[in-house]
Amino acid sequence: MHENIGDYYEVKGYLGVSMLIAKKDYMFASKLAALTSRSEIAMRDVYDIYFFANLGWDINSKIIKERTGKNIKDYLSDCVSCINNIKDNQILRGLGEVVSSNKEKDWIKNHLKTDSIFMLKNYRSVIK
Repeated sequence: MHENIGDYYEVKGYLGVSMLIAKKDYMFASKLAALTSRSEIAMRDVYDIYFFANLGWDINSKIIKERTGKNIKDYLSDCVSCINNIKDNQILRGLGEVVSSNKEKDWIKNHLKTDSIFMLKNYRSVIK
């Protein structure tokens, strides 16, 4: 499956301790793959997808193919459909406890779903 751990992880130092950290494109692809592979959608996956997309992280298309069997363009369409099917009253499930302010909760309720879909459609539109 993985030819070389260096393809997916890099050594980073934190407080003088060296550790292996997942590369951004690997992390983003893994989060996207998790979105549709769970028996129930985890809203933390949607939040993380929004966060990574908002930062403009690349997506490792090889990981998407490996984990989903689909090319990245088709799989991003699946992710958009998956997020679009989330009921509005479910969007805070599992997030409400970890989000500290009412302002953040309001943003999640009113924007997380639509903004995530918008960003994934943008990613899809630039893939050749």
